[in-house]
Amino acid sequence: MTLINQFQATGIITKAPNYFDTGETPFVTFSLKVKRDYKSKHDKPIFDYLNCKAFGTVATYIHETCQEETRVAISGQIQSRRYEYQGERRYATELVIFQLEHLSS
Repeated sequence: MTLINQFQATGIITKAPNYFDTGETPFVTFSLKVKRDYKSKHDKPIFDYLNCKAFGTVATYIHETCQEETRVAISGQIQSRRYEYQGERRYATELVIFQLEHLSS
């Protein structure tokens, strides 16, 4: 069976990942800076900043081995969610990471 919602990217972690362990499943959040294949009209590189999240053993691995400026390859799936903040409905799109591999700098 082919999975449709798959995502793969390589990039640089912009800040040290935030690790949360509430006693249930640990999770980590971080932002990944990914360079686009094309440049701006002023010949400058263009980057996307992707919000990433991982759970369980993958989260623990990321927490223990990744820091700011770590170059990685990730695979996972895109997930969207909605939530309430101060009485206002908000939406978020995140990448849920299933696998992460360190790349040389």
